[in-house]
Amino acid sequence: DRGVLRADRYCEPMTVLKSCWSVALASALSLSLSCTSPTEPASNRVIGIGDSLMLLATPNIREALASRYDETIIARNGQRIDEMLPVLRTALRDEQPVAAVIVNLGTNNVMQAAGYADALDDFDRFIAITGSVPCVVLTTISTRLDDLRGNTVGADLNAKIRELQVKDPGRYQVADWDAAVRAPGGAERLLVESDGIYDGIHENHGAGRQWFADQYAEALSRCPGLNRP
Repeated sequence: DRGVLRADRYCEPMTVLKSCWSVALASALSLSLSCTSPTEPASNRVIGIGDSLMLLATPNIREALASRYDETIIARNGQRIDEMLPVLRTALRDEQPVAAVIVNLGTNNVMQAAGYADALDDFDRFIAITGSVPCVVLTTISTRLDDLRGNTVGADLNAKIRELQVKDPGRYQVADWDAAVRAPGGAERLLVESDGIYDGIHENHGAGRQWFADQYAEALSRCPGLNRP
């Protein structure tokens, strides 16, 4: 069975004000409405799209974001990038206006590469679909899985992620999971459970899940113009 977790909304989106104006009332009372720049997001609404890594970390992510953002997280076990494209399209349509999208996909493309080889094209499609979103937070894939599966899908996706960040460092923020687990002691700290259980793929209940929450909160704080109540 595929697990699905969808976060509740915490507040209504802020209204987009297309022009500034003031109305003078009797005895010097006035009402002023401020402008929203065309380059700024129209709300603080954030969508998270991911696989089991995001699903496991969802409680931590929600706790980290809830006081500042109107967040919706849609995460499903075992999903490749292509399998979440329809979900992304629907979410962007139903949740608009969207200020930022957090993405944690690609792990299952590494794991299923022997039977499905379109990960890079699907990544490009994902980026195209988010073309109107002011900020996109991308999560790198652990290249330890490339070593395990004997392919380079994770490394290839990570190269695309880093290329986007170099081209537009304001719009594309990166949560570098690969660097974290590759760092000295990183795998032990982030992947291994306190009882020693370790599958080499998923983050542990403690530091691993909190890592995603902290990284996503930090990445969103770097998004230019994102409304933070």
